[in-house]
Amino acid sequence: MNKNTNTKQSFLYICVRIIKDFILMEKIEMEVKRINPSRMSIFYDVLLVEKGGERTLDIPIGKAEAECMSLSMDLTNTSRPLTYDSYIKTLEMFDINLLEVVVSRFYDGTYYSFAVFASLEGEIKYQDMRTSDALNLALRTNSPIYASNSILNEVGFDYSSLQIPVPEVYNIDEKDYQSIKAEKERLQQELQQAVEREDYKTASILRDKIKELSSFDDEDSI
Repeated sequence: MNKNTNTKQSFLYICVRIIKDFILMEKIEMEVKRINPSRMSIFYDVLLVEKGGERTLDIPIGKAEAECMSLSMDLTNTSRPLTYDSYIKTLEMFDINLLEVVVSRFYDGTYYSFAVFASLEGEIKYQDMRTSDALNLALRTNSPIYASNSILNEVGFDYSSLQIPVPEVYNIDEKDYQSIKAEKERLQQELQQAVEREDYKTASILRDKIKELSSFDDEDSI
């Protein structure tokens, strides 16, 4: 048996397991809680947390996909459509809607996901998809995100077990507050300009700076 045959059989095995799991699947609704830089600099970690619960999946994705996801979560409009926007617009042209995405399996270090689409006539189709793409499409269309109960039991962990630093609360006077507010507004203008010229690397940096200032930009801190 050659290497190509082994590869095909392995792929077929995964597909059969995905279909079987979907038929018997108990789905749990999830939400994207955080996107953190990974210890491996070329990746980001998406923390997908059970709605109304603690169980969490830590899903590594590429930098470009993470930047698109952050723009969706921040409701940032771009001057030109991103790849995911174009994909969604194409589906809409043919009256096809995204119903949901499902993170279904974890196999050999990889998360497997699929998207569920529906036509205007009510025909349902299932599309195997990279998890990063599935999550981006769901966020872009405000569609529900699910994970199989089995994958949560297999590789999930409690969100409360993460060591996430809590930002300090500072008391600032009115002068400092106004200065921080003005700086935040300036950065927001630069962020919009960066998005308009499609400089998403700069936009990502500016977005992080704005988030840092947001911990100060609170009238209750005065």
